[in-house]
Amino acid sequence: MSKNRDILYISLFLVLILLLWTGLSLLPGPAEVQLPDAEGGYDLTGYDFEDTVYITAPSWESWPEKLYEPEDLAGAEAPVPHQSLDFTSIQYATHRLRLTLSPGVTYGISLWTSDYAMRLYIDGREIDSVGVPGATREETVPRVRDAVYYFTPQGETTELVVQASNFVHKEGAWAPVLTVGTAQNITRLNSLDNLKSGLIFGGLLVAGLYNLAIFLLNRRQKASLLFAALCLLLALLPENIITLAFSEYNWQLVFRLEYIAMTLACAVFLLLIDRLFPDTLRRTVLRGYLAFCGVYIAVVLLFDTAFFSRALVVFQVISAVAGACALARLLKAPRPWSIKKILTFVGIGAVVLFSLNNALYKSGYGWMGADIGQTFNATAGMLVLVFCYAVVLSIEQAEVNQKLTESAAALAAAETRYLELSAERQKSNKGNPPPAALSDFGLTKRETEVALLLLDGKSRAEIAEILFISLGTVNTHCTNVYRKTGASGAAELTRLMLPDNAPG
Repeated sequence: MSKNRDILYISLFLVLILLLWTGLSLLPGPAEVQLPDAEGGYDLTGYDFEDTVYITAPSWESWPEKLYEPEDLAGAEAPVPHQSLDFTSIQYATHRLRLTLSPGVTYGISLWTSDYAMRLYIDGREIDSVGVPGATREETVPRVRDAVYYFTPQGETTELVVQASNFVHKEGAWAPVLTVGTAQNITRLNSLDNLKSGLIFGGLLVAGLYNLAIFLLNRRQKASLLFAALCLLLALLPENIITLAFSEYNWQLVFRLEYIAMTLACAVFLLLIDRLFPDTLRRTVLRGYLAFCGVYIAVVLLFDTAFFSRALVVFQVISAVAGACALARLLKAPRPWSIKKILTFVGIGAVVLFSLNNALYKSGYGWMGADIGQTFNATAGMLVLVFCYAVVLSIEQAEVNQKLTESAAALAAAETRYLELSAERQKSNKGNPPPAALSDFGLTKRETEVALLLLDGKSRAEIAEILFISLGTVNTHCTNVYRKTGASGAAELTRLMLPDNAPG
């Protein structure tokens, strides 16, 4: 009955986590509406901007392998644009999008700047240059930034022109996806995104430092060290974290660090599963995957960014297979499971399933809709794992506290028994030299505790359990006790310290 009640409480806890994350994802903010495909622009004058922002489709006019300025695209002799091109293999291009908006209103556009080097013009005026787009790799300076720009239309049509260059990543010179809305709604939307990013980063950072502290206090808690490393690595992975901290940075260095952090997170994740569920993973699978992660990190360090970013899909596939193998073997593990194992499995499953849902959504296979695809993503899975493992740690701490209470009670009983028997011995030795006491032999506090338990008739295995130390440590303390007291074993120690009716 108690176990069923525990499972019920844990289930309610997990439901609460999901509800909290869903609530965080649905904090009051402008609604996001996806616009349909269009040919080179949108007429948004009839759209409701009061509490809504609009996300553009890839409907830009484009000029592949050209870097035009706005004046080059005007007039009768302007080059003919292309539409619906596959830019995967095109490394630089110019894109144009026309928006028909109500004049006199201040609007904003939010975008993840395109293709690692981008220059933006609004109505013929250069607004920003993230990096330096160029026609060759040598001319291009890669940068990427989550940017927001504000403008007030002076006429019926606002023209956006983007120069994009990408010689360093697998994606090609695609046009950026814009979120368009009033200045107030764009500000609200980005404030909510930054709030969620900050909460995620803060939660993972606190969880990582807390578990690191647990390991430093108890070096036997290897799982806490692995979990701390996982949390700290995951804290670096969500978009915007590094770019929010460093608006200008060495792109080559940070890009490699992001890939290395992702690879290490996957490796530590599998090591954590192996630590929490011993003998679940095959040694060959674990060692092979760790070796593969090492090879991929070497590729990231030694090869060009375009090469290892294209090789990412191979890493993702192999990681997914390794994760699936781990989950399959966990499902086949012997039953029944403890509450701690159930929680850990749920956290691991959430990371795997939510990451898969996230990958499908980003690849255009959001079969459960945009809300599900955006809400239950890889980051949500990470938070579920953190919360689940936090409960595991709470259970373990409660168990430790219980063991410490039992240990203190056992030591108190052994000491009381020793003092009573010592008093009896002193009475029987009237007129003789006082009998030896434990305090006469220069024993340390832990050695005195071990000696008291030996005198109380406890075995070495029982002493290890009572004192919450390893059997090897108990053996070392016993050796020191016998050496200092001159006893050859527990029986002789008892005869030396206690009267004949003491436990042997």
